Amino acid sequence: HNNSLKIRLTSPPVDGAANKTCVKFLAKWLEMSPSRIRIVSGLSSKNKIIEINGINESVFRDTLIAKIPSLFKESPS
Repeated sequence: HNNSLKIRLTSPPVDGAANKTCVKFLAKWLEMSPSRIRIVSGLSSKNKIIEINGINESVFRDTLIAKIPSLFKESPS
């Protein structure tokens, strides 16, 4: 979504619960330890920048495409 990954969470944004859920979700989805994922900026915002240690953008995109094949396909105009 506009060069961003949009994740819908059910945890409320109270006391960092949504941030923790976001990290846990990504860790499970990417099959890695949550300790390798951290929110770099946007702790109190809907928009976040997330750093994932041990994975580069190319591998991340390939993982996304494997899980959601239609993710990067152009929609017909």
